[in-house]
Amino acid sequence: MASGVNRGSIRLFSVGPLVSLGPVPDPAQGLAGALPLDLALPPAPRGEGVDVFVAGEDLQVDPRAAALLSAPGGTPLPGVGERLRSDLSAALGPSAALVTVAAEARGGALRLAVPAHPAVVAAARALGDALMGGGALMGVTLTTPPAPAPAPAPAPAPAPAPAPSASSAALPGAMAAPISVAAGGAGWGAGLAALSAAVDAGAWCAMPAALDRLPAVRQALERAGERRPVRADAGPAWSAFGFPDLRRPDAKVLLLREAGDGVELTALHRFPARVGVCGLPGGLLPPASTPPADAAAGRTPRLPPPGGRLFAVEADAVYIDRDGMIYRWDGRKEAAQGSPAQALATLALRWTER
Repeated sequence: MASGVNRGSIRLFSVGPLVSLGPVPDPAQGLAGALPLDLALPPAPRGEGVDVFVAGEDLQVDPRAAALLSAPGGTPLPGVGERLRSDLSAALGPSAALVTVAAEARGGALRLAVPAHPAVVAAARALGDALMGGGALMGVTLTTPPAPAPAPAPAPAPAPAPAPSASSAALPGAMAAPISVAAGGAGWGAGLAALSAAVDAGAWCAMPAALDRLPAVRQALERAGERRPVRADAGPAWSAFGFPDLRRPDAKVLLLREAGDGVELTALHRFPARVGVCGLPGGLLPPASTPPADAAAGRTPRLPPPGGRLFAVEADAVYIDRDGMIYRWDGRKEAAQGSPAQALATLALRWTER
């Protein structure tokens, strides 16, 4: 169901240290105020229009400001970030993929938290202008507030919902029914079926702590329009990252779980091909303890030179860790890919795009 945003004005706020937004063409839509990061964001005056909260340097929104938009009572709109990155591709080129934002619909207002880069702020204002002109965005439409309706007769109190798990948080306005995926032998839905797993449509998962040590990988995954826990019949839960979401059968979906000091990352949309960074047993990928030659059998025309530890697999190649340097073996030659962190970031970004 679409979230209504009442017609009003576009307001800009600086969150934390005052930032310079450059010339403001329309003073009526200029900087409305400055807010410290340790205070909750205020409700939109009159509960209408579009509020843009500017916090963070360059292309990354300050996570403290983004967290302020996750209080109960709002409806998260993760797809707005994907739209903004798409709109920014002409102005920023490949760097547009690194832009992080947060968005929600709350009480008749659309609220965005964006970094202070002038191009990002301008793109956020343009989205607001499109909405104010009667457009629609990621299930959000501008509406005129209806007249108050008579109060309905009291209904029986619903049964209390189960408490969210420690690894996930309840998502306000989440769908009650499971996210549907296309049945068949290929794609991320078929990969979930092979795992005997399902997306938890009523929860939103936090970024795994292991990504704190892998900032480039974290940046790539923060571009996801939607992320939720995936729960299997047995074993630990994964985190699913959907590009642009976890609703379309043709979405790019990365499945992540922590594996010791690192992470296991499965490119679920490549299924039935088993593609990803290897980790623990029990997933779709060969575990990292698999001899590289065994993993290469059936993938490459010739086996790799002996030695090393299995790092990742693709449909036609294996990646081998040799003394802290990753090499890609395609059956003909080994090509250096950098350190494990560099190789992981490169692969994660590649798999979010194709």
